[in-house]
Amino acid sequence: MKKLSSNFKTIGLWIPVILWSGFIFFWSSIPYLKIPVLGFWDFVFRKIAHMTEFAILAFLYFRAFNYNKKTKNFFWPMFISFIFAVLDEFHQHFVPGRYANLYDVLIDFLGIVAGSFLYNYIKTKSSYTLVIAK
Repeated sequence: MKKLSSNFKTIGLWIPVILWSGFIFFWSSIPYLKIPVLGFWDFVFRKIAHMTEFAILAFLYFRAFNYNKKTKNFFWPMFISFIFAVLDEFHQHFVPGRYANLYDVLIDFLGIVAGSFLYNYIKTKSSYTLVIAK
């Protein structure tokens, strides 16, 4: 029974990763995703959205890869998030009104780094809090 419970927990950790990846893919598939009325702010909001999307994705990967482990796995969550960012831009190349942009990959990577720091900050903070509570 313990093994079954562990399998459900593992699946529960990966479902958000899959759903969020689908969310990113969905938004990347929308043609001509610009709001001309906003002008410069449209550009700013889209870049913030890129960072946020990939910060959340990296956070979810870190959560899934590092659940219940004594040593943290830094490489795979960041690597897979980065590969997803590259593939996302490649995918946008085929969407009408969209294009692949190396700068977007770099902005996505900044989001990945931010999500990684956020995950580690929360894990460190929660571990520290638990030690104090003893």
